[in-house]
Amino acid sequence: MLQTILSFLIVAASIAILIFVFNRKPHNQSLSSDELEENESDSEQNRINSFDTFDQLWDKLVPKIGSAETIQGELIRSIGRLSHDYYANAYANWGVEFQKSMDFLKSRLMDGTFDTSISKEIQSDIIEIEAYVRDEPRDYDLDVAHQRLINATTIWCQMHPELICYVKNDSE
Repeated sequence: MLQTILSFLIVAASIAILIFVFNRKPHNQSLSSDELEENESDSEQNRINSFDTFDQLWDKLVPKIGSAETIQGELIRSIGRLSHDYYANAYANWGVEFQKSMDFLKSRLMDGTFDTSISKEIQSDIIEIEAYVRDEPRDYDLDVAHQRLINATTIWCQMHPELICYVKNDSE
């Protein structure tokens, strides 16, 4: 029974991804907030699909050690590292490297891929995470912020399916 349910979930996730990929906008068009809300539905199934896609991107694009070779891989690696440190250590390991990851994430997610309202949400999430790290916590749900950033990163990668070479420079 469990195997049947898991098989169904995998097929459903694959179909959802295919529908999204074939219905996605061209690279030069922004994703609107209505379209993102469709992709960020509160349903548990969509959360599972999002994490399945994130995990698939991680497995495909992120090396076991060091920086990724592509922008997409480095984005997935950055939000993965930041989220892991938040959930495992409450950002106890935050330092220069984590700030560089956050800056990289911010620069890519704010590149015009998303419309203004989504970009403002992404920016708010990043500002609140950075405030928390500076020990200036506010009444903000960082779990939701991380989920939104994971979703935005996953969608960014789906909207830029052609891999972009990543060369790490000193400021990143």
